[in-house]
Amino acid sequence: MIVQKLIVRLTFLIISIFCLLLISCDSVRQSEKLNNEFRVQIEELTDNQYPDNPDRSIQHSLTGAFSHSEVVIDRIGDSFNLIFLPKNTQSDSLILSNVNLMEFMPTVPVHVRNDEYLTEITLVNQEWNRQQVKFSLGDFSFKGTNQESSITRRVDLARNCLNSYLWEVITYANQDSTLAPVYHGWFNFPQELYQSMFKERNDLEFKQFASKLEDWVTPEAKKIDFDILRTIVSDTVIAFESKNKSLYPIVGERKKKEINIIKPLHYSIIQDFLTNTTLFATFTPPGYYNTSEPRKTKLGALAQLKRVVQSDIISQNHLKDSLIELRFSFLSNSGNIKTDVVIGGVNLEDIPTLPFKESYKGYQMPMGISNHSFYETYEECLKKTSFDNPYYSLIVDSNGLFLDSHDIGIDGSLLHFDSQDAKKLHVWLLSFERHAFVGHYVLKLK
Repeated sequence: MIVQKLIVRLTFLIISIFCLLLISCDSVRQSEKLNNEFRVQIEELTDNQYPDNPDRSIQHSLTGAFSHSEVVIDRIGDSFNLIFLPKNTQSDSLILSNVNLMEFMPTVPVHVRNDEYLTEITLVNQEWNRQQVKFSLGDFSFKGTNQESSITRRVDLARNCLNSYLWEVITYANQDSTLAPVYHGWFNFPQELYQSMFKERNDLEFKQFASKLEDWVTPEAKKIDFDILRTIVSDTVIAFESKNKSLYPIVGERKKKEINIIKPLHYSIIQDFLTNTTLFATFTPPGYYNTSEPRKTKLGALAQLKRVVQSDIISQNHLKDSLIELRFSFLSNSGNIKTDVVIGGVNLEDIPTLPFKESYKGYQMPMGISNHSFYETYEECLKKTSFDNPYYSLIVDSNGLFLDSHDIGIDGSLLHFDSQDAKKLHVWLLSFERHAFVGHYVLKLK
């Protein structure tokens, strides 16, 4: 009898210890989850607070109806969940699940890492250019059954071009047979998390680059060693035609952003922009256009295109892609300033064929090294990572020294083949913040 009681008590003790261990393990898991969770406030701007908003001309009739208070960012392994919490009764919890936010981090590709200066240029240009990623139906979800969940058809997550922590969320709904922006919120990505992700991504300390990435400090002008990016197999001077004596189609992004062209007041051809007096609206924290602080440019440096060289190249990335490079040599109006715009690591299979009126749909990329595009789907974002992307686009002076494209007034380029002649490649230069096209050239590729 005594033995039976001892067995019962021992069994009870073992079960109790096991239960305590389970509770303890669960507590550890809960603690880890809490430690990985960040909450930040969302800022929203009214029309009065954002008078120069280019989306006002295309926004949904329900703009202003939905509101969100904060975003919860929760890391689970290599993925992140972002939950945008509702602030009013018409809104729902918007959820982006299992997002690879590492592809939003400025990233130095492996073949660039041994060069200190190109590392800096890579990081600066990736941070200073917008990366807006589209999540379609099925890529996001809602918790709740209010009006917002019933109408939302697309969600965009953006790391804007101002500093390391300024991000945006935009939602879209159907209106008049098109998707129209309906909600826009701004939030500061948690600094602690951002800096730890930066180190994890690059094996570099964020503080080495903090002044430039946080405060927009322009890098020193040094010589760009293009041989680190590619090996030239052959090169040829090719024929080109400048279309700067005509205007671009004012559709798409150019149509809605026309309100942010400050000077010239009147323009009828692209050449009207190619002076040092051209002014655009500045992009201001937390991420909005502001015509009260005009952005100066030096677009006069690109007044005359004199030569285009096409090179067949092998990328120095680990994929060793066979690609092309285009070098555009410009003279200023006075003829005494030479400036080269280099667009390289281009895979011609990525370039669409389009009619003139649909040129805005072309392949567009920012200035810099291994950038993501300004706008892309989440699937596209994951397909061509910033570790592997061979693309580069840089501006240099007559001595090969780096020039800040934003200072000149250039954001990037847009390319497409001619729908009437497949051998002709259209190259458009995008102005600061893509308000206008400030160059249009038709190349006869070799």
